[in-house]
Amino acid sequence: MLIVGGGPIGLMGSLLLSRLGVRSLVVDLRGRTSTHPRSRLLDAPSVELMREVGVEQQVIDTGLGPDWTKYNRWFDCLAGREICRVPTPSFHSVRTDRSSSMPVMTAQDYVEAILFDKAASDPNVDLRFDTTASGLTQDDAGVSCTIRDNRADRAIPVAAGFAIGADGLRSSTRAAIGTTLEADFMDVFFQDVIFEADFSQHTSDRQGGLLFIAHPMGAAVFQPLRLRGPGWRSGTSDADAADRRVSRSEACGLARVPCRLRRQPAEAPAHPVWGRSGVA
Repeated sequence: MLIVGGGPIGLMGSLLLSRLGVRSLVVDLRGRTSTHPRSRLLDAPSVELMREVGVEQQVIDTGLGPDWTKYNRWFDCLAGREICRVPTPSFHSVRTDRSSSMPVMTAQDYVEAILFDKAASDPNVDLRFDTTASGLTQDDAGVSCTIRDNRADRAIPVAAGFAIGADGLRSSTRAAIGTTLEADFMDVFFQDVIFEADFSQHTSDRQGGLLFIAHPMGAAVFQPLRLRGPGWRSGTSDADAADRRVSRSEACGLARVPCRLRRQPAEAPAHPVWGRSGVA
C-alpha cells in the first residue's frame, strides 16, 4: 500500500493495515511531524482506534484532563472579570454500552509524534518523510508514481497494489484521480501564537478548554496545550496579516494585550498565519 501523507490519518492507516499483515510505504513532503497543535480534540471513536494500535494510554496522558473540559469561558481579559461560562457536559457523557472510550482534549502534534514512533517501530511500515510523490497513475495492475527523497535529491519509481490519499484538504492524490470536493469554501484567517507563560494565578480556579477574550484592547481565544507546563495557544482573527509573517514582537503583543498583562510571555514564537478553510 502506498500512503501519501504522514499525518494522523496516514500514520493510523499504516498501523491498522499492519495489523492485517499489509505492508505500506508512507510518504510525506514534510521533514518531520507537525509542530503546530492544529486539531485539539480526539473524539471517542478516534480514541478507540488509538486503543486498537496500542497507544491509547500514551495519548490520554497528553490530554488536559476533566478539570479543563467542564466549561468554555468568556472574559473581558484573561486577568480580569469572567463574563460567563458554558458547561460542556457532553464531553464527559459520551460512553456507550459499546465503548468505554472518552474523548481526549490534546494537541495534534503530540498525537502525530506518538503515532510516528509507533509506525517507525513497525516492520510492516516504511516511513519516508521529506519525500514527495508525483506522477501518480493507476491501471489494472495497481498504482505507480515517482517518489523523490528531497534530502538526497534522488528519485525512485514506486509500484503498489493500492494508494491512500491522506495528504490533506488540497490533496494531490485526489487531483490525480480526478475527484473534487463538492462544497464551497470560506477562507477564514487566524494568527496563531504558540507561547509559554504562567497563567496559573488567573486560571487555576477558572479552567476551560476554550477561554474567549472580548474587550476593547483586542479579541482572542486562548487554549491550554498541556496539563502540566506553561504551554498556550492564542488565536486572533487577523485578515490584515494574511499575506505576511507576523514578527516576534507582534506575536508577543497578540498574546499579551488580550490578557491585559504588563509583561510579555516568556516565549512567543510567531507561527505563519494559519489559513483555515471552512466548508460552507
